[in-house]
Amino acid sequence: MKIVIIEFWDSGFMEGGWHEREDIKSLKFCPITSVGVLMCETKDYYTLVPNLSHDEVAKAISIPRSAVKRIRQLKVTS
Repeated sequence: MKIVIIEFWDSGFMEGGWHEREDIKSLKFCPITSVGVLMCETKDYYTLVPNLSHDEVAKAISIPRSAVKRIRQLKVTS
């Protein structure tokens, strides 16, 4: 089992309603840090889960490799 920290860029967004066109120019990507168990790694994406049991997982997230700034594996000791 690999536990990793992934730093990646997420899409920027503006909350509902109408906005001035000029306001859109200030919209930027959001830096995100996620920690979890690496469940799947392909040439296109990583899939992490923060919670798992013997046969189920909860709150999975797939992150495109193109959005990843850095990934680090944590060492687990018992």
